[in-house]
Amino acid sequence: MDRNILAQENLDSNRDEWRRIFEAIGHPTIIVDAQHNVRAANRATLVATGKSQEQLQHLKCYEIFHGTDRPPQDCPLQRMLETGRLETLEMELEALGGVYLVSCTPVLDDNGHLKEAIHIATDITEHKKAEEALRQSEQRLQLTLEAAQLGMWDFNPTTFTDTHYNERWFTMLGYSPDELPQSSDTWLQLIHPDDLEQTRQLLDSHLKGETDYLAEFRLKGKNGQYQWIQSVGRVVAWDQNGTPERMIGIHIDIAGRKEAEKERKRIEAELRQAQKMEAIGTLAGGIAHDFNNILGAIWGYAELAAMDTPDDLPVKNNLQQVLKACRRARDLVQQILTFSRQTEQEKRPIKLGPIIEENLKLLRASIPATIEVRQTIDKDSGTVVIDPSQAHQVLMNLCTNAAHAMRETGGVLEVGLTNMDIDAEQAAQGRDFEPGPYVRLTVSDTGHGIETHLMSRIFDPYFTTKEKGVGTGLGLSVVHGIVKGHGGTVSVSSTPGKRTTFHVYLPRLEARAAREARPAETLPTGNERILLVDDEETLVQIGRQMLERLGYRVVAQTSPIEASEAFHANPDGFDLVITDQTMPNMTGDRLAKQLMAVKPEIPIILCSGFSEMTNEKKAKAMGIRAYVRKPLVMSDLAQTIRKVLQAE
Repeated sequence: MDRNILAQENLDSNRDEWRRIFEAIGHPTIIVDAQHNVRAANRATLVATGKSQEQLQHLKCYEIFHGTDRPPQDCPLQRMLETGRLETLEMELEALGGVYLVSCTPVLDDNGHLKEAIHIATDITEHKKAEEALRQSEQRLQLTLEAAQLGMWDFNPTTFTDTHYNERWFTMLGYSPDELPQSSDTWLQLIHPDDLEQTRQLLDSHLKGETDYLAEFRLKGKNGQYQWIQSVGRVVAWDQNGTPERMIGIHIDIAGRKEAEKERKRIEAELRQAQKMEAIGTLAGGIAHDFNNILGAIWGYAELAAMDTPDDLPVKNNLQQVLKACRRARDLVQQILTFSRQTEQEKRPIKLGPIIEENLKLLRASIPATIEVRQTIDKDSGTVVIDPSQAHQVLMNLCTNAAHAMRETGGVLEVGLTNMDIDAEQAAQGRDFEPGPYVRLTVSDTGHGIETHLMSRIFDPYFTTKEKGVGTGLGLSVVHGIVKGHGGTVSVSSTPGKRTTFHVYLPRLEARAAREARPAETLPTGNERILLVDDEETLVQIGRQMLERLGYRVVAQTSPIEASEAFHANPDGFDLVITDQTMPNMTGDRLAKQLMAVKPEIPIILCSGFSEMTNEKKAKAMGIRAYVRKPLVMSDLAQTIRKVLQAE
């Protein structure tokens, strides 16, 4: 075959191969000369522009791609002509309706001169949209993290490299980004020593795929204080060997939640304490009822025996000592009831001396032996009008605070009681009370004292100088509230390291009023007929003897049902009813209602050692004439009977 013919065939074959490749390019591709004239365009260009090959060959490349009558400012062909090498630019091609990556490649002749150039436009519109969507998503995430005040971290948990913390992570702890090293274990270095091991274990467990990563620990802030953080994270990428290579997460400031949790626990503890005290009160009430019945028998028989014993016999003094012990026992039971029940009692005239003596006996058993207790009680100290249970609270709160101040070093607890007459000049010297007669209660200790800058806050609710977990911070505020509520005032003086003294001033009743409250020495008598009801046989027998000694005619019953039947059979045969409150089958107040339904004017005296069902106020509201606390004392009973009958 002729060599020229063979060469021509090879050339034609190469052209055909080149043409197939040219047409197969999936992106708009054109061949242009140095004057931007289109020499050829592939099929993708025809499809993208909607023009034929003949139409395109009469256009400039910028007319095809840009829809303009001159080259754009950043024209790939112009830059290629200047540099002589491949140029690639990202451009928005309006004529093709999208964002394209446009490349311009020079084609040189045998002498190295530019012969023509190949333009390829790759459509990257969807890619750019995806990039923008990702950018917006990251921006929204960042805004969300900032708005939620979340600190974000991102690192390789295996190599502790490729670390990133967002700005909020630093500001959460009070740092700026340049004040801490950008290493992945920075936060581990800041963890409280007590929390570090548990946090490391949680992290290792998550890296092994065993658990989720959710930890709570304390991080050290710039100010040196630790604050509670909740850390939540997850491994999101692994290498080809399955080793974690990227973990991201957030740190949440939970200091407020921890405080709320602490407050919830405190309230729960107070609720448990209140429930415990309620249970103690219920138990004390039941014990008081039974004990008062026993005490009533001892007291009653001792009183009767003393009345029958001549004064010159030694046994007379012994019986008087028994009666004295009975009075102390009665007062002690009442104090325990008042303290444990914590119920609101009516204010009444009382002497503080016996309350102090009994409370110090109770306190002595609960304080260290290294604390000496001294009491200086003026026997002539006056009477004050106060709720007895609140008098106990004032004394116990002040004494327990004083004992706490000396628990480590020991010392002296002094309690004093005396009369004070405050004149106008003294009242004007800054004390918050009016001139007049007062009873002053003093509680002093030789403990650590109170710092001067804290003196103005000691009566604030929940303020306490005690260590965590000791006390509620309510003791002194309760004392202040009780005393102010009774028209008195509290003052305090303290020398740090030496002594603290509290003075409680309560208005004192005038001597005349106190004298009027004393019972008459001669027991009043009578001859009326009395219905006596008590389910305890012993107390019924003692009550019968007491009343008969006073001259009364007595019908005694141990069954409230039988007592009701006896009264219904002859209502005019009784002038007075004395009934116990707590009895089986029928309580005293229910019996009283039945009897008053038959004879409304019948006077009734209700007796009780302890009852949650009724009290003096409720009893009088339903028409009962008098309410007497057990155990019954002959002198009190005699005076109450005459008072009720003479009121008719």
